[in-house]
Amino acid sequence: MSDRKPSADWNLVLISSSPDGPERILRFLSGAVSACGGWVTSRGNSGEECAEIEFEFPRANCVEVYSVLVATGITLSHRAHRELTELCQCTSYLLEATAYDIVRLHLTVYTHGVRATEGDETDERKTEAA
Repeated sequence: MSDRKPSADWNLVLISSSPDGPERILRFLSGAVSACGGWVTSRGNSGEECAEIEFEFPRANCVEVYSVLVATGITLSHRAHRELTELCQCTSYLLEATAYDIVRLHLTVYTHGVRATEGDETDERKTEAA
């Protein structure tokens, strides 16, 4: 029996935006996630305004997944960047104990000029100050 304690699950819900159409985004993200060692569990779109993808990946691959999300050209919200940065930093300190933990990520990509700032406290403060 292992002395290892159960780890906290990483279930991330992230928001982003892109000028591209949902079909292209989903196709590109599906391939990119697979190339990083992840697997897509669900994907779909809500008309022309939104694409959603759910995927999982080993925690040891978090830097690769974060990099590929940025490389796809989608604009991650401030909160999404913050959560992914926290995941990557924590993982680097605890890699030996957490490398094979599974991260679940639900990404919503708004298209056609919808801003990816929902839930971002920083952007809410900017709006109130204006």
